[in-house]
Amino acid sequence: MRIETACAVAVLVIAACPSLGWAETSCNAEDEEALRVLGKTMQSGHGPSFAARAVVQTAVGSQQIVITRGMPDPDGNYSVQIPDHSSDCDNMSHRLLLEPEHSCGVAQWYKFRVERQMLGDDTATIITALPKDVYRHGFQLVVDEKNDIVLRSTTFSGSNALENVELRALSLASKPEVEGDEVPSVAALPDTAQPQANEGGSSWSLGWLPAGFEEASMSHAAVVQARTYTDGLSTFSIFVEQPKGEIRLGEGMVNRGATLAYTRGLQTSQGAALVSVIGEIPINTARMLVESLEWSDRAE
Repeated sequence: MRIETACAVAVLVIAACPSLGWAETSCNAEDEEALRVLGKTMQSGHGPSFAARAVVQTAVGSQQIVITRGMPDPDGNYSVQIPDHSSDCDNMSHRLLLEPEHSCGVAQWYKFRVERQMLGDDTATIITALPKDVYRHGFQLVVDEKNDIVLRSTTFSGSNALENVELRALSLASKPEVEGDEVPSVAALPDTAQPQANEGGSSWSLGWLPAGFEEASMSHAAVVQARTYTDGLSTFSIFVEQPKGEIRLGEGMVNRGATLAYTRGLQTSQGAALVSVIGEIPINTARMLVESLEWSDRAE
């Protein structure tokens, strides 16, 4: 799957939320309504099963994928399955969205607008999340509250739409799935991974992180260390590879829809390093993250 499709679906599926910082400590009525709808949609386990064809549109073109929840792809092709999230799902994004200790949740970092619009015989809820700083993108979600389904997700920067994902040919299950039905199960997303020991080499940390982002997971495989961060709506990962040989210094980047892939070769106090930032953030945010990296010897 192309990287823009994976991240577009992540937003469409809805796993959301933030942290502590400079933002307001009380929610207004519109923030509370947006959080209510997001929280209800996030707990999608009680919603109906469905299958839909989704169109992913970016500046370079469009592609179609199949998205399902609680039922197999009706055509038997490859599809993206939405996992169910129960109310006690231990997921960083979910906790940051609504937990009381996080004040207004993701509303600390985004200004919400909530509108209602007729969609056939039903009413759709349109939630627009405008970032309160320049370090993240904005989002607009069109939600079918009756069935707890995100019908359209748009990621934008300023007035420019970066990516649009829209469900089409939506097919709801005629009845709820019951035990014994042969529906492919979807494994839950893992919690924060414990990093494996890195013999020798060096460790790194971020000297700067945009307000609201928190570390969601970390892992280590071979010579690559990876950490993922989220504010609830936006997510990015940092991959640090420290090869034994020489590397080419400099930077490169590729944008696919809302997803940025930024790579820079560095000479650090601990040797050469190849750093990659992949996620739904602006290029300047990725540059500032890489420039803030701090290096230290890893304890034996």
